[in-house]
Amino acid sequence: MSLNASLLGALRCFEVAARHCNFTRAAAELNLTPGAVSQQIRQLEQRLGQPLFRRLPRGLALTDAALDLYQACQEAFGRLEQACQRLGQGRPPLTLSCTPTFAMMWLMPRMQAFHALHPGIEIRMVAEFHDVGMAALRSRGIDLAIRYKPLQMEAGERLLMHEWLLPVGAPGGNWEEAPRLYDSSAWAGAARDEEWRAWLRASGQVSLAHGGEQEFSLFMLASSAAQRGQGVAMGRLAMVLDGLQRGELAAASPLALPSPAGYCLLAPEGGDARVAALTSWLLQAGTACDEACRAALAAGSPARTP
Repeated sequence: MSLNASLLGALRCFEVAARHCNFTRAAAELNLTPGAVSQQIRQLEQRLGQPLFRRLPRGLALTDAALDLYQACQEAFGRLEQACQRLGQGRPPLTLSCTPTFAMMWLMPRMQAFHALHPGIEIRMVAEFHDVGMAALRSRGIDLAIRYKPLQMEAGERLLMHEWLLPVGAPGGNWEEAPRLYDSSAWAGAARDEEWRAWLRASGQVSLAHGGEQEFSLFMLASSAAQRGQGVAMGRLAMVLDGLQRGELAAASPLALPSPAGYCLLAPEGGDARVAALTSWLLQAGTACDEACRAALAAGSPARTP
């Protein structure tokens, strides 16, 4: 049996699931959905020709064969991590450029999962606004960049995840007469209220939040003001989904509409294996976030697309 990338990924997934004996906790550590973990384990069981977990009324237990495999995986991955740490000593950290809002509201809460998988990879995060291209990436010593921008892929860019727009405010607020809150520039070259205008054109709900306007330099500031009852912000679902599910924010309209922009990942191909590892993890995390947003919309929580 060849030890290819697919099998290595499944074995890493198995090692974490076996350590927790719980697919949900394993999914949280790996920044995947429980369904994705379950699928990886099922495919590994089919490949090996025998079950690895016994399903019990109150959880999971490893089979006898799985115990041997788990011990082998722990030893192998442990030695790999130690070797990577030794090799990585003395090398500069990877530099990841993204906007302050994306860093604070999406990336930082997830970075612990990346470091759990790759403890030997150090990340230097740079929060900045201006647009970047592959030439600027190389000249400024940036390894990867993430930007929220219109979905027209340029050279070296890949779609990290989609975005949806829906108005959000404090639960129980008077949304019709509240002011509209927005950030001064949703993306490079965007009009100051581009997202509000896009949503209003598509929804026709022009009477929502007609109590004036308030501008912020960052989306996360507009979102924070909305949470405190200062008005209605045009929410980006990937950024506010956690707040909606915790009850800190509420949808001010039943309509969530696809944003004209999405999150693009710019990274050079080949070269540094650390860049490849971070790129792969980011793409998996973006896919998981996309799935979570679509599931919330399909369930009618926080809102349903028309």
